[in-house]
Amino acid sequence: MVKVGKRFVGDRPVSVEAPVHLAVYRARGDVCGVVHSHAPVATAFGIAGIEILPVVIETFPVVPKAVPIVLFEMLGSRKFADAVQTKIKACDAVVLENHGILTVGGSIETACSLNVMVEETAKLQYMATLLAGNKAISMEALKKTCQA
Repeated sequence: MVKVGKRFVGDRPVSVEAPVHLAVYRARGDVCGVVHSHAPVATAFGIAGIEILPVVIETFPVVPKAVPIVLFEMLGSRKFADAVQTKIKACDAVVLENHGILTVGGSIETACSLNVMVEETAKLQYMATLLAGNKAISMEALKKTCQA
């Protein structure tokens, strides 16, 4: 029997981020893939404390709410794993304050596609905000548009 989170082959140590991935699998029985990236624009949103909104119609069905931010905790700590576990129960994507994004899915491919979608959505939100200011996008307007 393989001990989850323990190195069983090779000579490299288990990643300091293993507890977070394991916490996700414990929280979500439907998850078969977890992707963590340091996507630059989404990471910048996390540093700024701004949630990523589903700004385009294609994003809304997959991310119907703002992508929540998991407040910073030391990597590898139990607090960090617990914070991610709490947020990921209600959504498939989170922004890790000062540390990137984490997405989940029924497969690694689904989680990876969502990771890319969150980064691309962050880019669009950033550009729209540069062009039109903070009033460019509102969650209320998005909900009305997508419910029509």
